[in-house]
Amino acid sequence: MQRAALVLLALTLVSTTRSNAQSSTDSLAVLRELDAAVRADPRDHAAWFRRGMLAWSIARAQRRISDIESDSGPSLFRVADSSLQRALKLREDEPRYLIELGRFRWSSTSSLTRRRASGMFERALGLARKQRNSVMVAEALAALGVIAWRRYEGIADRHIYSAIFSNPDAEGLIDDERAIAYFIENASKIKASKNWSGQREYDAAWRLFAQALEADPGNRRARAGQYMMLVDRQRWEEARHEAVLRLRTAPCDALSWLTRGLAAHQLRDEDEATVAFDSALACLPPNERERLDALGRVLSPKDGREHARLPAAERTLTERLYWLMSDPLWLTKANE
Repeated sequence: MQRAALVLLALTLVSTTRSNAQSSTDSLAVLRELDAAVRADPRDHAAWFRRGMLAWSIARAQRRISDIESDSGPSLFRVADSSLQRALKLREDEPRYLIELGRFRWSSTSSLTRRRASGMFERALGLARKQRNSVMVAEALAALGVIAWRRYEGIADRHIYSAIFSNPDAEGLIDDERAIAYFIENASKIKASKNWSGQREYDAAWRLFAQALEADPGNRRARAGQYMMLVDRQRWEEARHEAVLRLRTAPCDALSWLTRGLAAHQLRDEDEATVAFDSALACLPPNERERLDALGRVLSPKDGREHARLPAAERTLTERLYWLMSDPLWLTKANE
């Protein structure tokens, strides 16, 4: 089960160096083709949009591989910015262009640039509703939900443990053993409490994700956001319930299987968790399954790169031995 839990956590981690390098090489060839396309027809908004999205994807992949920006990194980000802006200028009534340009700006390291994203999402939402485009309505709402979630993250889990002091001294709380013990003993209760720091922002994000799913039940970003919020507050029963409901209409929704597995694991139902994680891996496409199941995810960056350079047979053997030695439950019923 340790391996299964790591697979779910791996959703937020980076791809392996080997697969990223191969993908980047192929993408650069496509990018050159799109360069030729926009030179041939400067008013081809679709080509400008694809060029911007691809340049952004390549730049992010290169940054993840090296952890530092290469010489081409900043220029690719500029290509993405200018291309996405050009596409929007040529087709101002396209909500998809607004949403992706907003996401690009939201990913910026500049707070001034990030502030402009919210307005773009709201504008896209208005256009999508006017056009009765439920898919884009859901995308815009999901993007606004992410912004609301980030606001929640900034103020979440702020607590004053004054219940154990008659006259609490803020400086003394940090060093007092009773305060530390109180925090450890009541962490779960605090997570599940009705009054907590960031509740208003949390509720705002929840409403936006819920509205997105109402517009388009298949929206993956909103679905992931809703699962994330349930997990953050340790609402395990609700997380499992929502995942089960989704799987009734989408039996091979890997994200829902992963969420169901994590919730079942936290609720000590290891049999259900095992089935859920195995089902998730079966539903994932081969490249995604390999990416999530890669040993490099739990190794240091240096060891991960060395492992990726091993011959395929040796890499497979190493992974089998590693998981065998690392699994603390190898004699339990679930593994027999």
